[in-house]
Amino acid sequence: MAQIEAGERLANAEAVSELDSEGLYLALETWFREDKEHSEEWRDNAKKNFDFVANEMWQDATKRKMEDEGRVAISWNQTAPLINAVSGIEVNTRHEITYLPRGVEEGDIIANESLTQASQWMGDGCNAKRNESSAFTNSLMCGMGWTEERMDYEEDPDGKYIEENIDPLECYWDCASRQMNLADSRRRWRARRIALVDARAKFPDFSDDDLDCSWVTNVPNKAPKTVEERRMKLDNSSRSTRNGMVTIVQCQWWEREKYYRVAKPDSDQVSDISEGEFKTLQKRLKDLEKQTGQSAELTYTEATRKVYKQAFIGRRVLKVGPCPRKNGFTLNCITGKLHHTKRIWLGLVDALKEPQMMLNKWLSQSTHIINATAKGGVIAEADAFDDIREAQETWASPDAITIVKKEAISRGKIMAKPGVGLAGPYFQLIQMAMDALPRVTGINMELLGLRDAQQAGVLEAQRKQAAMTILATWFDSLAGFRVEVGRTRLYFIQNYLADGRLIRILGENGGYKALRLMKDRVVGEYDVIVDEAPRSPNQKEATWAIIERMMSLPVVQQMMTPEVAVTLLKYSPLPSQLVEAFEKMLAQPNPEADKARQIEERGRLVEIDKDSASAMKDRAQADKLKADTVLSLAQAANEQAQAAATSFMPTAPQQPQFGAPVEEFAVTPIGSNTRQLQGPPELPTSPEEAMALAAMMDQGGVDGTGI
Repeated sequence: MAQIEAGERLANAEAVSELDSEGLYLALETWFREDKEHSEEWRDNAKKNFDFVANEMWQDATKRKMEDEGRVAISWNQTAPLINAVSGIEVNTRHEITYLPRGVEEGDIIANESLTQASQWMGDGCNAKRNESSAFTNSLMCGMGWTEERMDYEEDPDGKYIEENIDPLECYWDCASRQMNLADSRRRWRARRIALVDARAKFPDFSDDDLDCSWVTNVPNKAPKTVEERRMKLDNSSRSTRNGMVTIVQCQWWEREKYYRVAKPDSDQVSDISEGEFKTLQKRLKDLEKQTGQSAELTYTEATRKVYKQAFIGRRVLKVGPCPRKNGFTLNCITGKLHHTKRIWLGLVDALKEPQMMLNKWLSQSTHIINATAKGGVIAEADAFDDIREAQETWASPDAITIVKKEAISRGKIMAKPGVGLAGPYFQLIQMAMDALPRVTGINMELLGLRDAQQAGVLEAQRKQAAMTILATWFDSLAGFRVEVGRTRLYFIQNYLADGRLIRILGENGGYKALRLMKDRVVGEYDVIVDEAPRSPNQKEATWAIIERMMSLPVVQQMMTPEVAVTLLKYSPLPSQLVEAFEKMLAQPNPEADKARQIEERGRLVEIDKDSASAMKDRAQADKLKADTVLSLAQAANEQAQAAATSFMPTAPQQPQFGAPVEEFAVTPIGSNTRQLQGPPELPTSPEEAMALAAMMDQGGVDGTGI
């Protein structure tokens, strides 16, 4: 009846956190039993995979049987190097987290450097990169890798960020989850064995028996027991606490919560308030309406949201409250390949076990055949030896003499047994097993660096890229996991760490500087972008190869300055300390270099002025020559006009003066390329007018048709 009543209370409750302590314990225990039963097959397989990579490849019963038969159980571990190769790729191509603000106006979106640098500082303070790499390695071996992000106040009273790698065998998950990295999971668990003294420090208000969740280690597949039934088994928990170890179960889950979005009457802003706050607001509005007699309308909409909770249980609920991260789990997981029918996660080792075991079996069988047929024994007649027992003991010993009867050898009374030898198909089977190891995983010899063949570098690079393409799904899970870690760090920065503390970040010139984490610098909503770090070894090599080709271009060489050169060195394969030394040398003041640079700049200015003066002088000379030419042409035209006029006049013409007006005359020009002149042209009276006339000549003549 108690079990049925507990199930009805759980089904009718809108939120598990609204139940009392006993009801919450029964609800969590029911969930845990379901999830643990679902993960039992995965858990057994994960233990075998961990042992397999640790070179424990043979089952105990099989190994004992082979020893009894005189056979050697060979373990030629080819799996561990393949796992280490993929893990090494992750180490050499580690990603970095960048935060891009949301809701910005149109234009360029600039990453929040304070948040990005703070995230790197948080990771450096707790060896987060190593813990994430360990979790990724665990996912390769058993299909799941776990970490927990939390704030620790024992090492630092102001709070220190901790990112810890968790043993996958301690973790459980929602049995209905099927998406990558458990994105659709409703609950996650961690059952941890810790020292009793540590449990007392975390939960000082409970007895030692209450601190131990003893039923977790061996959960029967039946309905949960009531609190009264569990209290009857105090002896089980007392035995556990006598050993100084207890089991604490940590649970994180989400449940739906009703809330209201209320629009402020004086602005366009919308506030999200809880159901209790909404009821309080409505009551105040009603009271205000009674006092003033004016009705106040409230514009709102009802909605639901996910609220994340966390609880610790032993023999009873030890602590319950909101999850450290309000908008997500802090128990995060990297998943491998999903087995769709069983809904469990498989690692890379699961694909390697069969060819690895076949290789070991065929090697063991071949070794046994060689040992058994190395000396095939003898076939002898009954009277061939004086002492048959002595012959049996000394026949296989190379330093002993076996005495036979006279003429036993010459008469052929002793004959060696024909040896079977090692058949050729065994070598083919061994070679097939060795070739199957890279084939089932996609990790070729080029990726391992073990390809012993003369081939072009382009071909080798293409084969490495092909292997990385096959492994891309594993790294996709890792990228999604790091996005969740970045969101957790963002929440911790905004709610726990942005209290004015000083953190160490990397400055622009390669040195370190202090940054004060203020709340006004980190508030808001941000998108978490995870990309390969530009200074990872593989990315450096690829980037530097492109830079080397760019350096041969004349345009890039003209842009090269000491500042640009040092910036390019950051993306070179050179050690970071050497690059930082160059940056510091560039940042330090150098009076002699500055003085030489100033002298060089002054020389350039003098040369520019000199060239400008020379150009102006040449231009003036050209203008003067052009003006003289115009004057000469004008004088020649004037003289020609006067000569034509005197041929029709009886009196002698007067000599015209320069600049004086000339009487009108009419001359019929000879030739088809001439035109009739209506009168003498006006002659320039100064060099300035001559230069203007020359400019008009350049444009087509005085009257637009030429002179």
